[in-house]
Amino acid sequence: MTSPTSLSAWNKLQQLYESKGKSFSTRDAFASNPKRVEEFSHTFSNFDDSKILFDFSKNLIDTEILSTLIELAKEANVEQLRDEMFQGKHINTTEDRAVYHVALRNRDNKPMYVDGVNVAPEVDAVLQHMKEFSDSVRSGEWKGYTGKKIENVVNIGIGGSDLGPVMVTEALKHYAHESIKVHFVSNVDGTHIAETLKVCDPETTLFLIASKTFTTAETCANANTAKNWFLEAVKEPTHIAKHFVALSTNAEEVAKFGIDTKNMFGFENWVGGRYSVWSAIGLSICIYVGFENFEAFLKGAQALDHHFQSTPIEQNIPFIGGLLTTWYNNFHKAQTKLVAPFDQYMHRFPAYLQQLSMESNGKSVTKDSKFVNYETGVVLFGEPTTNAQHSFFQLVHQGTKLIPTDFILAAQSHNPIENNKHQLMLASNYFAQAESLMLGKSREQVESEGTTGSLVPHKQFSGNRPTTSILAQKITPATLGALIAYYEHVTFKLLWLKQPYDDNYTDSSFLSQLKRNSTVVKYSYVKLVNDFSIIVLHLSSIMFVVVVFYGIYQLNWNPIKPTVISTICTLIGFIFYVVTLKIIRNKELIELQQFKINQLYMVPSASTNLMKDGTDHDDTLEDYLTEPSPPDFFETCKSSVLILLYLLTLSPVLKSLTNSTSSDSIWALSAWLCILNVMFNDYEIEFYRLSPRDKLLHWKKLLHLHTPWNSNSNLNTPWNSTSNLNTPFSSRSPSPSPTSRCHSKLNLSDNELNNSKNRSHEFHLNQQNHQSNLSKNIAISNAIVLASRLPSNASAFSFILFCIQTCGLLPTFNNFTRRYGFNGFHRFQLISIILTVDFLVAHLFGLGWAISWILLHLTIIFIGPLYFLRMQKYKNELQGPWDPAKPIVKSL
Repeated sequence: MTSPTSLSAWNKLQQLYESKGKSFSTRDAFASNPKRVEEFSHTFSNFDDSKILFDFSKNLIDTEILSTLIELAKEANVEQLRDEMFQGKHINTTEDRAVYHVALRNRDNKPMYVDGVNVAPEVDAVLQHMKEFSDSVRSGEWKGYTGKKIENVVNIGIGGSDLGPVMVTEALKHYAHESIKVHFVSNVDGTHIAETLKVCDPETTLFLIASKTFTTAETCANANTAKNWFLEAVKEPTHIAKHFVALSTNAEEVAKFGIDTKNMFGFENWVGGRYSVWSAIGLSICIYVGFENFEAFLKGAQALDHHFQSTPIEQNIPFIGGLLTTWYNNFHKAQTKLVAPFDQYMHRFPAYLQQLSMESNGKSVTKDSKFVNYETGVVLFGEPTTNAQHSFFQLVHQGTKLIPTDFILAAQSHNPIENNKHQLMLASNYFAQAESLMLGKSREQVESEGTTGSLVPHKQFSGNRPTTSILAQKITPATLGALIAYYEHVTFKLLWLKQPYDDNYTDSSFLSQLKRNSTVVKYSYVKLVNDFSIIVLHLSSIMFVVVVFYGIYQLNWNPIKPTVISTICTLIGFIFYVVTLKIIRNKELIELQQFKINQLYMVPSASTNLMKDGTDHDDTLEDYLTEPSPPDFFETCKSSVLILLYLLTLSPVLKSLTNSTSSDSIWALSAWLCILNVMFNDYEIEFYRLSPRDKLLHWKKLLHLHTPWNSNSNLNTPWNSTSNLNTPFSSRSPSPSPTSRCHSKLNLSDNELNNSKNRSHEFHLNQQNHQSNLSKNIAISNAIVLASRLPSNASAFSFILFCIQTCGLLPTFNNFTRRYGFNGFHRFQLISIILTVDFLVAHLFGLGWAISWILLHLTIIFIGPLYFLRMQKYKNELQGPWDPAKPIVKSL
């Protein structure tokens, strides 16, 4: 599809705007053309011979601009799109539907086809059903469960199921039934329905549940509240059939609710929500003003449809209205439109048009799924005047924004009180506002009125503000129908190449996502199986220590063998750790060097910024790396030797610490320590690492920010955390390294960084480190307690060293492998230790205990995730089913 901006008429309009449009003067245009009103005004004749005048003369156009706008519409094939809509074609391409609301007002009953099927008989059948039902309610033939007539009708719906009926019943209130009141409930806020039910009596209230699918969350919540309120008073569910009616197509859900499907009024999927006022959704209108008036409402819209379908663009009123909005929106860059009815009956009309216009044109993607390169919808707002004149009209007159305005007036009032004085005042304001917005008030005029000095600019206003004056004879059902249809087709004209009528931009899971706890990560079963294996690994490491102790204590195993094996494994792990970190840092260093080159190329001043940050002038690129540095080999060896000497020296002391304590007390204490070890271990399954995007952002911030190193940073991160247990895998000094100083400059309160998916993990790292260290210290304490019962100092030394490696270094190394994605190593460690422990259990305690141990592992790994997912499902729901409100029941 061709973009409108590439059309020749678009380029002509751009040139016209530059040459005359932005300096166009309506005052001068009227002065030079006495017939301007006649040339730019059109009169619409309705089916009942009533008239509506559309005066476009006070807009910023002349015949050349208007003819070029019409040329643009023709080049964009808008006429063809209009014809396709009236032919029932699937112009709603994303949902593969026809857009055929015009068929709902086909009171000629001429054939109208969708997918080869004439829909006119079906539409007429629904209307006949609406007529019969509304007549029975209005006449009193339809009675409540106690035999009383219906006095209150409550329409429960939202969006198009609410805005249209509310607006029309307000606009046609003059035609309302003398003893039936209508109420509308849309907001899920319990106040809305509670306040409505306060004035209702269960015996005389009829509820209309307006939901096409009967699954709309807000509507269902309010409907269930209404049903509970009703049943609380009547006690008998069968009475629901006399007091609840469904405007829906979902017979199954309607029946489940308790509504008799005979009292269900349906409509087809080619009826869009914001165009549904013409459908069964208008049942509340039929009941309130009578079916005859509702039919006149339909006929008035149909008459405007005929005009829109058959009139050439040059005299086509909706086409001209839509082209003017395109002119202001895309060339004058006006972002708003004001609709101001001079009629209190029409006070909900702007709100209705907001949905009609802004939901239809609130899109930025074309039918061929490309983003537009031009302006689409405008912000439509409005309020009845003269109220609006005393609220926001100063902005319209004197503000810096261009706000094209539609004024709507009915020449005849339904309430000509005090010899029509009020209507004359209203009409004078209607004409005066349009004239004042066009002409403005010059400095000379202000001074001639006696204003002098600095007050003069405050009373000036420039004028030349565009308005369209719409003048009807009277607000009747036919006139209202025609006005709505006019704005519908204006909206249609504005659609250009956008997808016009789909609602699929609101995801079906939107509400459930709002109800869900957004901080909860949604896990898959496969991932959870891998994550739950961490629990099994920790339990196996504890069991490994217990089994080895049992062998040494009861069977006189040589304690040197397991210690030597674990030491060899520790050395292999340490070598892997060092080599891997070097590879990772070298790779990042290459990326940083390339990044620096690119930044120096784009930002020459960055060469001085990179190495100049206040106090440290000898920093290198390695200081800016985000990955931790490998531990120094000699420092690590020295620490290891110190640990060994420390254990050798203290082994006799450790062994004798609890000589006076009974063995039963030792076993009990050891059991408690094992339990505490399991409870306080850190089973963290996600690890924080800067993403590639955040790394680039971090480096870029360092290149451009001149913040002195903050060596006292309180930011706890994996690269500067300290540990009570000095190991080759943990930092040995609380003082900040160059890398930690570098990271202290990273401002994590920055909005762009806060959007990172795993950002929240970083703020919990300090707590996790303490939790992990507590678990390790408990394990070592348990080893010391058990070592007191071993036969020799060498046994105590070897066992404690074995415990440090198994319960301290093994989890640390496992965390490292998982942090950097070496899942194969994690699985290898898991399988190795499980098989080793299971073999020892079978050897020491028998096959039955070994099988039990294996079953425990399988339960945790495979059954635990299922339970977790089930619990998370309920955790995501804030309250489960909607909680019904508890309105005050009117006393009878």
